[in-house]
Amino acid sequence: MTDLPIRQPALIGRDAELSKLKQSLDNAVVGKGSTVFIAGEAGEH
Repeated sequence: MTDLPIRQPALIGRDAELSKLKQSLDNAVVGKGSTVFIAGEAGEH
């Protein structure tokens, strides 16, 4: 079976949101878990 490449679309104009998401992940790694909800319209540029 051939491995398929993983597409990672750019998040345009979402620096603050991405930073908060990364901080939540860092907190989870050290045992301070939380719940994160992500919502919005799917789309590509």
